[in-house]
Amino acid sequence: MSNMEDAWKPIAGGVAAPQGFYAAGVQAGIKYTDKYDVALVFSQVQAQAAGVYTRNLVKAHPLYLTQRHLR
Repeated sequence: MSNMEDAWKPIAGGVAAPQGFYAAGVQAGIKYTDKYDVALVFSQVQAQAAGVYTRNLVKAHPLYLTQRHLR
């Protein structure tokens, strides 16, 4: 196990473990029909957010919108 793996520990409840957070995922069929490919994480109160995006030059409008919201 690397030092990075030692730093990350799974917690019960996943991303929705903190009080006031909710999460859901669906198999929307965007890339594969049998894999979860859309997720939503919701916080009842204002919270910090971050995103990781493609470096591809071709980007859909929802990606630009999300990037703008996280600035």
